[in-house]
Amino acid sequence: MTVKRTIWLIAMALLSLGAHAQRFDWAKGYGSSQEGCLIKGTVTDSDGNLYILGQFTKDATWDGQRILPIAPYGSGQNSINTLIAKISPSGEMLWKKVIHSNNNQNTLSYDIKPIGDTAFACLVNVNLPTSGNYCYFLDTLLPTWSEYPVPLTAETTTSACFTTYLVFDFSGNVLEQHFIQVSYIDTTGNDYVFHYSQPNVPDKLFSYPLTNPSFDVDANGNIYICRQSADHFDNMISVEEGSAIGLKFWVDKQCVGTVYVNDGDHPRWVPQMLKFSPHMTTLTNSRYIFQSNNGTIYSGDNPYIKLDGEEQLFLIGNLSMSGMNYDTLMIDSALNVSLSHSDININWGYLICYNDNLSPQYCVSLKDSIVGDIPPTTSRTFFHDIDFDSDSNMVFISGFAQKNNNATSRYTYANTLLSMERNDAFVLSLDKSTGTYQSCSVIPSLSSSNLGTLESRGNLSAKNNRILIQNQYYAGIQFPNQTVHAQDNNPGLCLTMFDYSGLLIAGIDYNSFHPQNRPGSISMTDSVLYLSNLLRTDATFGNLTVSEQGYFSCVAKYVDTAFMTPYVHTNDPIDTGDVRITVVGDEGAFVAYPNPFRQKVTIEVQGGEPLTETAWLTDLTGRRQQMRLTAEGAGRYSLDLTSRPQAAYLLTLTTASGKTHTVRLLKQSDIFSR
Repeated sequence: MTVKRTIWLIAMALLSLGAHAQRFDWAKGYGSSQEGCLIKGTVTDSDGNLYILGQFTKDATWDGQRILPIAPYGSGQNSINTLIAKISPSGEMLWKKVIHSNNNQNTLSYDIKPIGDTAFACLVNVNLPTSGNYCYFLDTLLPTWSEYPVPLTAETTTSACFTTYLVFDFSGNVLEQHFIQVSYIDTTGNDYVFHYSQPNVPDKLFSYPLTNPSFDVDANGNIYICRQSADHFDNMISVEEGSAIGLKFWVDKQCVGTVYVNDGDHPRWVPQMLKFSPHMTTLTNSRYIFQSNNGTIYSGDNPYIKLDGEEQLFLIGNLSMSGMNYDTLMIDSALNVSLSHSDININWGYLICYNDNLSPQYCVSLKDSIVGDIPPTTSRTFFHDIDFDSDSNMVFISGFAQKNNNATSRYTYANTLLSMERNDAFVLSLDKSTGTYQSCSVIPSLSSSNLGTLESRGNLSAKNNRILIQNQYYAGIQFPNQTVHAQDNNPGLCLTMFDYSGLLIAGIDYNSFHPQNRPGSISMTDSVLYLSNLLRTDATFGNLTVSEQGYFSCVAKYVDTAFMTPYVHTNDPIDTGDVRITVVGDEGAFVAYPNPFRQKVTIEVQGGEPLTETAWLTDLTGRRQQMRLTAEGAGRYSLDLTSRPQAAYLLTLTTASGKTHTVRLLKQSDIFSR
């Protein structure tokens, strides 16, 4: 740890012992008259600087200065461009890198991740101009595509498009850059080529960039990428040598690995995991997410991966099981890891945990059981973002449950009935080692809520018993001691905070109402939270008002010294007499109440087998202690926790047949501070 950072942490610790500071320091961003401005992701460093990966259109400016330093011309003047920039803690843009291809093709940014504590990496799809235009690549003007850092030739490709992997240090220097493509091979091992019908036009390699990629990098430098496979085995052009049988992955014009696939086993849009060695010299491992398919599977909503820092890789995605004629979708037959569902033609979110060798450890999903005759396609669940808290061994997933207004739905996770009854944004809290359900936090909207599109990840952050999430709400939002009503029936934007037990702590409304407003990514470093949003109208951040026209990607800096220490509930007590949590299992159900509690917890078994008198209590630090229930007859038990401090706990109960269920409890003290 640097001396500068040590002094800064000591200063922040002393400050936290004094007055509790909460404030917005600044709010600014870049805007354009055209749609396309969007901050796709953010990361921070230990000094509080912000690094953004975003997209912008031709006339976008930051602090009155054009982001693109040259005036676009020709056919590409309305294309979408990529921005990579460093923003200081005071809101100044310290440096920027721009990618702009003037060939009427979009240069799309996908993902940004930190690399240790000294660098960060990005994935960007770059379209190269083939003739008569230019490429503005990382602040370097390339008049023709032949001057591109890794040029292609017209004889070897039909597409001048790469997925570009870029690594920067915090000063903006490029440490690495690699250009990735996918091509096809036939049964003889030869490259597939596209045959032109025009005379004097050479055959060209049938190749693609990575579709909707997400990535992360482990401590050893290995690079994991999940791509949305766009494999064209179903409509591949036939050639004399044979049919398509596999894929080649190219990095910097070198084939780094080959994956063989049986025709038809993996239709388009099934995600594929890739593991590259450091510097992408070799494709060391590959795995399709779903191994077998008797129907048509489309997973078309941007699969997203994230490492937990402990050699585990987590994938979230959204699966549309269209045309399925069975209930179980195999993930790994050897490990017996699979997803199951009782309905067909339905969308649902899934989570898969892998080890560093891409072997799945467990797989879970959020299902929606439809009641009545409403078709299943009218109700869907989506997973949006993921974050971790290693101190408490928990994983958090933000998502959205969508249903037809005329349908009655029962959203269940691992046989636990959730509290969602309409179109709601939510956060699931799970045990990171097993995926076991802990709690569900639902955005407290007056009508419905959403997380925007899947184009911008990173809207979730968890730290010190706080879950922070940006969301869109309809009709209004109800925070503790505050209710905000939307204007003119337009949705609003806000930041919502829960604790790990699912208890609503607080919220900040941005007082911005427009149907095209979108919540963006958030980044937290110590006591600072950076919030990004897409705005189409004015927004208020504390005492700061942002007034912009057109499409404006805004970043706001929020400071809260309380983020430095674990959250403990100290608000006025609520009526705990009739607040209950219900857990449903295959063998019945039981309820635990009151929750929150002060001294004792009562557990009642309803229509199921009895519980053993041995239970386990776990606090947020991971300490686990055996407890004993007191049987009170007729399926009723009690647990005295009077001596326990005010905090959140996990209570694990065991049935007579050995099945376990875990509930999250919150203890309130008998004396509350205001």
